[in-house]
Amino acid sequence: MENIIFLAIGLLLLFYAYQLIVKHNIKIMHDYHYQKVNDSQKKAYPQVVGLGLFVMGVDYFLVVLLYILSGKFSAILILLGTVLGIGILIYG
Repeated sequence: MENIIFLAIGLLLLFYAYQLIVKHNIKIMHDYHYQKVNDSQKKAYPQVVGLGLFVMGVDYFLVVLLYILSGKFSAILILLGTVLGIGILIYG
């Protein structure tokens, strides 16, 4: 059951990352976040947010892949990917 949930979350995060990085679709972001960014950084901001989402999405897929291949569920891998992704979102 956990595999399905993590796979769905991973797909959702990767979809949003694709929309932000490749399609430059900033309308999926909350208006508040985008309006508070300086004009000089408006092009880079969605890409940094997309990168953080991409890292978390790939991490969730790796967790599912690890479970399928070895039968072990890795909470450390989840924590590592989530902290790294959020770190990119905050400090990127």
